[in-house]
Amino acid sequence: MITRRSLFKSLISAAAVAPFIKVTSLQAKKMPKKLELTSKTAKRLGYVLNAEDAKKGKHKAKYKAGSNCQNCRFYKKPKDDWAKCSMAGNKLVAKEAWCKSHKLRKVKKA
Repeated sequence: MITRRSLFKSLISAAAVAPFIKVTSLQAKKMPKKLELTSKTAKRLGYVLNAEDAKKGKHKAKYKAGSNCQNCRFYKKPKDDWAKCSMAGNKLVAKEAWCKSHKLRKVKKA
């Protein structure tokens, strides 16, 4: 049988935990996901995790030596080895990766 006292204890416990559940679920939604090699987007872009692999694959005609995601105009500001890419739907891509949409970032002259 539920007593009045046990009901209030349960309600207070739930109220104390509720804000933490909401915060963690919001943080999980904000975290962008890494672009999976098996996804339709990755296949459409010819995405490879290592730019050197592009020389050997079917996109070798488009690949230029030294090109990778890190020096591409679509690669956003990196926080570590992964950053968002606008061509990949703002999913995370590796800085040493490459895709056939690579466009060299223009360097501003001082």
